[in-house]
Amino acid sequence: SDDEILAVNGHRVAGTSQVVFGLLDAMSSDGQVALAVRGKDGATRVARLAVQMCRQAGTAPRQCP
Repeated sequence: SDDEILAVNGHRVAGTSQVVFGLLDAMSSDGQVALAVRGKDGATRVARLAVQMCRQAGTAPRQCP
């Protein structure tokens, strides 16, 4: 979409890498993320996502069943 991500969990971001690191941080904590976004119409809103990362003891992350 044409939305611009302004903040991840209340922390302003300036670029794709900061968004990715914010999402990774959310995945490694409680899996909840709030994205502050601005649409092409200029309106801002918050999109809330639940992000999951499944793990088995001693293994790399894998896709959740």
